[in-house]
Amino acid sequence: MDLSITPPDARMGSEAGRELFRTSQTQKGVRKMFARCVTIHLKPDMVMDFQHIFETSILPSLRRRQGFQDELVLIAPDRREVIGISLWDNRQNADAYAQQSYPEIQQLLARVMDRLPDVQSYEAPIATFYKMTARSGRGMVG
Repeated sequence: MDLSITPPDARMGSEAGRELFRTSQTQKGVRKMFARCVTIHLKPDMVMDFQHIFETSILPSLRRRQGFQDELVLIAPDRREVIGISLWDNRQNADAYAQQSYPEIQQLLARVMDRLPDVQSYEAPIATFYKMTARSGRGMVG
């Protein structure tokens, strides 16, 4: 079995750690999600404008999309780079968003970006946010 992400216990040679990791990926009912990572380079002094666009237009658009699970936005200390990581229930729903909604999102962000964003896609075999929201009674649990 190919393990693209190796937990610390497995790297240190713990057979129990490797087995726990394998089990967590293959147990019936474990969610295997998909992530889109978008890196945006902002024009100077545009981080507040970006945040406003994100909160008022982008996040509501994401929440309306089938399969959207969560979003994490990171802003670099120099406030010129933003990384957005969206989590999706599967690749098909992430791809549908990319084809149907993302072009409009790029237009909304055009005035704050200094170049086209870099978009990468990833499998997300391990995520804990849905376990935490399930325990608190909030959030989306499939």
